[in-house]
Amino acid sequence: MLKGVYIYDPLTGEVYSGNGDRIAAWFIDTDYDKRAFCISQAFFPDSSAWDKLKRALKAPIDEDKFELLTSTRSMPFKLGKEKRIAVKVIDP
Repeated sequence: MLKGVYIYDPLTGEVYSGNGDRIAAWFIDTDYDKRAFCISQAFFPDSSAWDKLKRALKAPIDEDKFELLTSTRSMPFKLGKEKRIAVKVIDP
């Protein structure tokens, strides 16, 4: 579960904290090898962008699956052979 993040503002040099609901996206690598980040799961908590996509698609959407993608809670996963995970967060 992504509970919060620290965000560095390169314009001001300040670091501030925020909750996971205000980030654009976050990704999990469930087998991180310290060399390459390979996305195993991707989430986009800011649902306002998704609302535009849903309107544009004009097609039925499985709301339960859609809810998984807008979450700050990952789906269950097994660790890979490296036994290490990494998380990458994209702020707005």
